[in-house]
Amino acid sequence: MRKNRLILTTIIVMMLLAPACIFAINLDAGGTFYNSTGFVSDGIEDQDLEQLNTLTLRLEAYTEAESGANGTFTAQGRYEYTDERSFLIDAEILRLKGTFPGAMGETSIVEASAGRFFFSDPTGMILTHTADGASFQLMYPKVRLMAEGGYTGLIINPSSDIRMTRIDLSESDLEIEDNFYGPKRAFGQFGLSFPELWWLNSLSLFTLAQFDMRDEDEGAVMNTQYLGIQTERSYGKNLYQDLFLILQAGQLKTPDLEDRVGYGLLLGLRLRYLKEDFFGSRFEFRAIGAPPDISTDDLSDKIPFGVLGFVPMNQPDLGEAVSPSLSGLGLFDLNYSFRPFYNSKSETAAGIQPVIGAKGYLRTYSVKVDWIDTDPDSDSLYLGTEINAALVWRIFSDLGIDIKGAYFLPSSTISEDMDAIWALRFNLSVSF
Repeated sequence: MRKNRLILTTIIVMMLLAPACIFAINLDAGGTFYNSTGFVSDGIEDQDLEQLNTLTLRLEAYTEAESGANGTFTAQGRYEYTDERSFLIDAEILRLKGTFPGAMGETSIVEASAGRFFFSDPTGMILTHTADGASFQLMYPKVRLMAEGGYTGLIINPSSDIRMTRIDLSESDLEIEDNFYGPKRAFGQFGLSFPELWWLNSLSLFTLAQFDMRDEDEGAVMNTQYLGIQTERSYGKNLYQDLFLILQAGQLKTPDLEDRVGYGLLLGLRLRYLKEDFFGSRFEFRAIGAPPDISTDDLSDKIPFGVLGFVPMNQPDLGEAVSPSLSGLGLFDLNYSFRPFYNSKSETAAGIQPVIGAKGYLRTYSVKVDWIDTDPDSDSLYLGTEINAALVWRIFSDLGIDIKGAYFLPSSTISEDMDAIWALRFNLSVSF
């Protein structure tokens, strides 16, 4: 009982005196400069040189109680310059985090966070985004519980990738005065994971629900719910498998049309083969599949819903030259990387890592996709092939560069007039 009172007192003191803690114990500060210079073609006409420069500054304060409980306050801000926008200042992280060993049993660890920080679902396919909210984790050796929630409506628009509906997309137009902040969406997530369960390395069960906080008079309002399972398994010392399945339900309400209920599905598989003693070789294969947005009203009057297609809160990065959306997507991805000087005594030489890969894009039904130009009369499922290569070099621990190139060749059965899409980027990262 005394221990629990001490933990509760520590939490209250940290919440009330967080600013004082910043200056009291174990301060750490640093930053990162990042530059990305790229040439990109969109298949219609060549684009001008793209430029992105980012300066990130980070301040962290750490304090620890005699009980072993500890607290961390993190503040991180970003200044950004692009060829489209010369000035952007954003607060990326403002988080107070507490860790409490033994708070709910001798083998337990409790972690609680509040403020602005990064949220993600276990697969990274629904949500990978900054938000304002809170997170709670209770960890035991055999089971872990996670509950968290957040709000995205206070993230400034250039930093917001929450785009689920056409209204969300229209709000990305910064020339409109009311579009300073991103889409107003609230979400909650709950998960259970079991390390070393049966023959699996881990099993995770999770659910996430997001709510559109707009007034229905403003336009289309979409609420969605997700239920997922993810497993991880190893075969020997070198082969690792990840498998996930996500079911989605969605409700779309529009002012002038009938409300619509829809469902979506996403299935994914990843295989990794690691052969570190052979020049640090890493092979990776990934496959993803989801049905598209198809109305079933014309199939049967007894079906009161349609196939909504899988709609995440923000689209994950799946391509280099193109940016495919998950709804109706089939993806096969194969990559190989190695370190030719893996056994070198020089850490600089050992940090050189070439990467080669290829992706095949399909649509899971012959419907129009919105991320490339498709022939409406074509019923072909194959969309095209993307070939990519990169040279990643961690020169020092605080200095790294990479050169990435990608070439997307559209299928001739999809579009006869569309040219190849390519991208070439040079990235530099310096930490201090």
